Amino acid sequence: MTNFDRFRMRVTYKGLHGLSACGFRSRAVPLGALFPTADEVVLTMAGCFHKLGEAATVIYEVPDKRFDVASTDGVLDLAVPNPKGDHIAVIIDVLALDFHAAEGMMDDVTETCEIVPIKLSDAMGIMEIEEEDYLDRLRDSMRLLHTELRR
Repeated sequence: MTNFDRFRMRVTYKGLHGLSACGFRSRAVPLGALFPTADEVVLTMAGCFHKLGEAATVIYEVPDKRFDVASTDGVLDLAVPNPKGDHIAVIIDVLALDFHAAEGMMDDVTETCEIVPIKLSDAMGIMEIEEEDYLDRLRDSMRLLHTELRR
């Protein structure tokens, strides 16, 4: 059983190192505007692929779910599903040559997108994502990122 009681999950995939995290961001600004050089991808959810140096990330927007989110200093206080809410749920997967580069990329993405982080276990409950689905999507994401980094 995977331990989801943390904000970021560390991953090792074919000699590369990665992180996976969940959170909420304002839906007012499209991901394409935040990362103009990103490519759109479709795996199990619509996503945005971005490569910078020796690290790459896929940012997925959880479809058809909106939330009202309250936070204090970037820490989640409350997230309530609301079809007219101004936040969307996101999943961020990063893969890099080492953990330092992966952490740097994750920090850049969370800062640029103004992500309000959430523990993975809480995220799966709020976003209604099953553990098996999350892990399948993570494997797909790692395959994509690995292929792109090795080009």
